[in-house]
Amino acid sequence: MYFTIMLSRIIDKYKIINKIKNGGQKTVYLAENIETKNRVILKEGIYIQQESFERIKREIETLKDIDSEYYPKNIEFENDSENKKFFVIEEYIEHFDDNGIGIFINNETELVKLLLELIEALKILWDKNIFHRDLKPDNILIKFNKKPVIIDLGIAKLKQEADLTNPFAYYGPCTPNYASPEQLRNQSIKVSMKTDFFLLGIYILEHYFGYNPFDPTYLSGTNSIQDNILNGIYVSPNVNNADPNFTKLIEYLLKVEQYQRFPHYKTIIEFINKNFKI
Repeated sequence: MYFTIMLSRIIDKYKIINKIKNGGQKTVYLAENIETKNRVILKEGIYIQQESFERIKREIETLKDIDSEYYPKNIEFENDSENKKFFVIEEYIEHFDDNGIGIFINNETELVKLLLELIEALKILWDKNIFHRDLKPDNILIKFNKKPVIIDLGIAKLKQEADLTNPFAYYGPCTPNYASPEQLRNQSIKVSMKTDFFLLGIYILEHYFGYNPFDPTYLSGTNSIQDNILNGIYVSPNVNNADPNFTKLIEYLLKVEQYQRFPHYKTIIEFINKNFKI
């Protein structure tokens, strides 16, 4: 009964324009507020396990605590615990269809600027001891002014909270082609801001080349992307005769062992300020 009322309230208020994504237990739509004509993102989903709902709730609560241009604003959240269904309404972000990959290829200066913007955005989470864990092109929208907006905090981890990771799962929560070695090894206890550093390294290098740098298609050998991540095998910016400082920046982000990566986001900023004219 509650779900029927909830669904009716959503339908009366928003008009679906088109489906953006359908993945497992969640469908994402582009919708329009019938009264204001403002576009929004509407997420409709179900959750089988309480763990799934805890992730949804964590994302909502995190976004509500953030007032930043780098994150979409949460507008509404409706939950029907009896039927295990939910609706989320978020701010719609106008962005490049390819999330900006086309405008950054081979442009080291613009990519370093983008990295600084992403650090500015993510330090809002990191300073709260929250780690995103799923930074990838699909989850970083590039607006037409080249500013990034970070979405989908569904698997973000709060350091002090109880871990929702299944210790017997093959991988920890992640997108395997955009994961850190510790995520692929399901070493949840090692997840930190350094995990996000690694993901930023993949992200920046993918925007530099236009493809995932760990993709075996562009490397000699037949290992999978995951094997290459675990072994630190990727296409280096050196193949494009990149600025040695850009190559070094990527190398420190993509170290297999956490202790070899930058120790803190402030260290990344210091490195950039010292070695690049931005």
